[in-house]
Amino acid sequence: MKKNSYHKTYLQVFFIIFLIISTSVLFVNFNVDPSKIYPEKFKVLNDKKLNVNEVVDKLVKNKNGVIIQEGLFNDRDLAKSFTKNINKVDCIIFGSSHVRPINLEGKEKVFSTTCKSILNFGISGGVLEDYIALSKNINLKNKKRKKIFISIHPWTLNLNKDNRWYRNIDDYNFIIKKITNSNEEKMKKNLYNNLRIKNLFNFNYFVQSLKNIKEKNNSLSFINNLNKKQKLPILLYDGSIIKPDRKFLNPKSFIEKGFANYKIEKNSHIDENAVFILTQYIKYFEKNFDIIFLLSPYHPEVWKNDYLIVVEAMMVVEKRAKEIAKENKINVIGSFDPRKLGCNESEFFDLLHPKKSCLSKIEKLRLNFK
Repeated sequence: MKKNSYHKTYLQVFFIIFLIISTSVLFVNFNVDPSKIYPEKFKVLNDKKLNVNEVVDKLVKNKNGVIIQEGLFNDRDLAKSFTKNINKVDCIIFGSSHVRPINLEGKEKVFSTTCKSILNFGISGGVLEDYIALSKNINLKNKKRKKIFISIHPWTLNLNKDNRWYRNIDDYNFIIKKITNSNEEKMKKNLYNNLRIKNLFNFNYFVQSLKNIKEKNNSLSFINNLNKKQKLPILLYDGSIIKPDRKFLNPKSFIEKGFANYKIEKNSHIDENAVFILTQYIKYFEKNFDIIFLLSPYHPEVWKNDYLIVVEAMMVVEKRAKEIAKENKINVIGSFDPRKLGCNESEFFDLLHPKKSCLSKIEKLRLNFK
């Protein structure tokens, strides 16, 4: 009888401890929220001083930069706020963080011969669905013909490679209906909500939340001298980011850990549904814009290891991107292969992210199909 009583007590204690830990993880993940995916108004630790729109408006007005810390803003909220100015520039760049350093500032100006002004929508883990959602405010009645650069990454010709795009699902559905004349691609909001609920108990998100608590600093430092070196990234008035320059040491160890294969799955490099949507997007916007495919390179060490899934993906996707460009009579600049651009190992932050010095060479490699 005593044995059963001990067993029952043990289960009760275990359940209470489990409940306390789960509740703590949920509370921290929801309130700290490193990626800013939960509603601010329901947070106990809500900081009402920081407003994305106010920050972006101030950046654009003063043409300066602001030092940003990880987790201070949601990347997609920032990008959406910048879309208010999308019709005021010559060139629009859609992509992931791979192309985020592209801007017209400093000595190494990128696209300076092509663009007088730029808005950079290179967001963390950017996917095709993000490009579509962020296109909602593009005005098709612009008198002056402008340019849209569509970054093709090794995962771009696939759908649902990153669930963070669901944050702007209404904008995505708005454009999809226009470019496909149907609601077949309409996504259900409850899918995104289910993902957010699961994320409340995500241990990795909990670790990131604790890290943010330790490093939290909500004060904003605006920078007028954009050429002065900083220890933290600087978000500029055009949406681009200036990263602190640093050496990337021991790339082989990062390859062994699988970092090069980010978002890549074996034998799943191209989804024809994604190709169809991209083609419809081109047809819809090409009446008023020059559409250009932009390919940014991976670190040379990645290309030395041809057994990697990402190397196969890059060869397959680059070839297909050029076929799509030829079929639709649009131009392609750049390449996944740094050797074709003349980018060396010192011109990369890591395996995936080229520095601005490398990105400035992209225009030199151009395929004209128009």
